[in-house]
Amino acid sequence: MSVRALVARLLSTENTERVTECRQCGTNLSSDANECPECGSDEIGCYRIPK
Repeated sequence: MSVRALVARLLSTENTERVTECRQCGTNLSSDANECPECGSDEIGCYRIPK
């Protein structure tokens, strides 16, 4: 696979799964969460993972 094709695949949002989690305790959250219900932290991380 060429570098161009690899970069295009990684940046594409078509075949990705979105994961939202608390950066303090790792609890999976809904994508619209503003704070963690488990620990109360407002440090929320959103990641796109290629499928």
